[in-house]
Amino acid sequence: MKSSTTAGLAACAVVAGMAACAAFMAGCETAESDANAFVLEVSPQLVEIDGGAATSVIFTATAKPFGGGASTSVVGSIFLPLRWTVSNRSLGSIAGSAGNQALYSSIPGTEGQNIVTVSDQAGSEGMAVVNQSL
Repeated sequence: MKSSTTAGLAACAVVAGMAACAAFMAGCETAESDANAFVLEVSPQLVEIDGGAATSVIFTATAKPFGGGASTSVVGSIFLPLRWTVSNRSLGSIAGSAGNQALYSSIPGTEGQNIVTVSDQAGSEGMAVVNQSL
């Protein structure tokens, strides 16, 4: 009977060790994936334009490490294709996009604020503001 008790304790120790190792590895995965997370930084971030005339602005999205750090123009850090949207289509729209850039076109004779938002296929997002005044 003593050998079955010893075997049972040894099995419990192995299972507990495997559980602890799995928990440690899961924690490492989370830290590693957070370290590789990016947000999209849009340039220019703020644009002031004359709402009385048709105006075009080129926006560029760059990857920036989540939590700070230098921006990188490496498109490989951005999961293409990007999705560009505007908050108010009565002020302007995204006329076209390619790679990490988009062309915003304003509607003449309009004024207000339009938020340009970009997101990539991994869920990273960024935004810029277009202020149109007459």
